[in-house]
Amino acid sequence: MTIASPPCHGAQLVKVNGREFWSTGGKVIRFIESFCLLSNGRWTGDPFVLLPWQKKLLYELFEVKPDGVRRYRRALIGLPRKAGKTELAAALALYLMLADGERSAAIYCAAASEDQADMVFEAARRMCELDGAPLAELVTVESTRLTNKADPYSFIQRLTSKGRTKHGLNIHGVILDELHAWLAGEGDELWAALNTGSAARRQPMQIAITTAGLDLEESRCGQMYLLGRAIERGEQPDGGFFFRWWQAPEDMDYRDPEYPKLASPSYGHTVDEGFYAGELSSVPESVFRRLYGNEWVDYGASPWVTRDQLRACRVKAFAHEYKAATWVGVDLSRSIDSTAVAWGQWIGGEGRPCGHIGEPCLYVKAKTWERPRKPDGKYDEEWQVPLDDVRQFIRDLNAEFDVAVNVFDPYGSQLMVLDLEGEGLTCELMHQQGMKRSAAATGMYDLISGERFHYDSDTLETHILNATIKETGEDGYYLQKRRKGKIMDAAQAASHVVYGTIQEPREDTGGWIVR
Repeated sequence: MTIASPPCHGAQLVKVNGREFWSTGGKVIRFIESFCLLSNGRWTGDPFVLLPWQKKLLYELFEVKPDGVRRYRRALIGLPRKAGKTELAAALALYLMLADGERSAAIYCAAASEDQADMVFEAARRMCELDGAPLAELVTVESTRLTNKADPYSFIQRLTSKGRTKHGLNIHGVILDELHAWLAGEGDELWAALNTGSAARRQPMQIAITTAGLDLEESRCGQMYLLGRAIERGEQPDGGFFFRWWQAPEDMDYRDPEYPKLASPSYGHTVDEGFYAGELSSVPESVFRRLYGNEWVDYGASPWVTRDQLRACRVKAFAHEYKAATWVGVDLSRSIDSTAVAWGQWIGGEGRPCGHIGEPCLYVKAKTWERPRKPDGKYDEEWQVPLDDVRQFIRDLNAEFDVAVNVFDPYGSQLMVLDLEGEGLTCELMHQQGMKRSAAATGMYDLISGERFHYDSDTLETHILNATIKETGEDGYYLQKRRKGKIMDAAQAASHVVYGTIQEPREDTGGWIVR
């Protein structure tokens, strides 16, 4: 049963999914469509015209109770990548600062990293600075702060989980972008401040807009997701917590063209089928499911590439051509892990063992030094990697082939690199993280998925299947072990080879020695 008159200014009676309730969502919609401009891509400068799903979401999110106070104080909204999360988050931050009827409205854009926090803040800033922006008359723009000209104590500011804790916050609104990246135990004091700093406010709002993450059980986002699902099932009351999550069916083939349609309510508006087709060929299944299906994925339980993908790249035993252009990758360890050296050549033309024609293929071999087991089956704890043997093997490769570069993991390799460079060998260090590592992993995946990476040994196959990925940020990832005890050093060394071919390109070698 509904009450006869609006419980607060701006409230209207709406009906969503058969349920009738009061909402100020219409007020939010009118603000966004009247004052906000889109700030990204080909739509930059266009009026922000909300999609039907966004309007429905806002009506539900801004439901008000009979006493005129908002029903929800916290929200978790899950959307796949390219659904328009950042633009919507920025528009909501501006609404909360300018039009929510709260004096001295302190709004914070919070995220796990400086770059992520900047994305929402920067989108809001651009909405105020673009040519012809209606908000230009209402907002004072500074590099780290947006201020309401009519109320200088109302502002938008960015915070990160890695920044210094802000005590004494009097928060009206928080926009948490990509909450999945804010790990449990990270920025605990700031997290507590964001969740307790609004006690003096009548109807504060904390809105987390995110893509699915990796740690469902332990991460803050995962815990909130599980709470939301429990509320959906009717297992507990909402307690002022709003939850909406768009996701593709978990048992659906991610290659099905319908898969991204079922996950993204913005399909056909922000991106189309062609975009997803391109991504299918460039990212692993687990990454595609998380980013574009919005599924929670445990990368540690998922191989980086599938066995079928990798087996399609295996060829009969081959040998590389003497004195042909070659790239060498080295992954050293001291004792526990194996040490691996990989080397590869680009081969084009006809007559390749793979039978391909057209674009050249990268043929890679690997040698490993692994900790031996004692007669009782236990590892020999006293074993040490024979570094002299490894160093000599690298020398021999450089003598046999025309090596463009020897790419090393820097762990424990600096002295060896200095020695080899002193002998005239070209070497480069590639650190565990960063753009170099990401380029190596993504480049190798592209070759495998395109069946242009070839190998002939069980060892390299096993090491590649023992690898999974760890994301480095918005667009990158690097290789790591799937589980403790898994050995994947040859996969790392092979990715170093791929990186070397990117950084030190040479023409195709042509020709073959096949045994």
